[in-house]
Amino acid sequence: MTAHKPHQTPTEPTQLAVFESRVIVITDPRGQLITTDDSQRELAEVVINNMLRPITIEQLAKLCGHTTSKFKRKFKLYFGTSPHKWITRQRLAHAKMLLQSSTLSIKEVTFACGFVTASHFIRLFKAQYGITPAALRSAAAATHHSHASSYLSRCSINPTASPSAAPSNTPSEAQSSPDEGLKNRGFIYK
Repeated sequence: MTAHKPHQTPTEPTQLAVFESRVIVITDPRGQLITTDDSQRELAEVVINNMLRPITIEQLAKLCGHTTSKFKRKFKLYFGTSPHKWITRQRLAHAKMLLQSSTLSIKEVTFACGFVTASHFIRLFKAQYGITPAALRSAAAATHHSHASSYLSRCSINPTASPSAAPSNTPSEAQSSPDEGLKNRGFIYK
């Protein structure tokens, strides 16, 4: 019987890569799945491919061909934490990304990330990030609006300028500055 080697931590930080807003893969900096043997790779693939579904630890263990206790023991050995904690953290990270980058409702985000009820999702989200999903979305929208407003304040369309007004090329109507032509076309630069 061979001794099983414990999971060795990579020398560089682990990265999460999100593909098609559905699958989260744990990779090392070179983009390789962090695994040391086929058993670990199989376990990681089963968990990763199913973690955004409302699935139990018992069901994950069965998909891996292990008893629940063996699955939990192997998972903790490979990932350094319990499957429940790890999956919850990954789901919450995915939910945070969706809240900041999509227009899905909080209820839709709840189900898209494998949570069964919105109230449970909101409670876990607030415990993890110290802010509710709605407050995070509002903050993200305000940040986006702030960046857009900042850009528009530097370069905005003058609503009073005639869009068809073309600059004149006659000497008597010469423009006083290079920016005058832009102002005539409805753009104001501050």
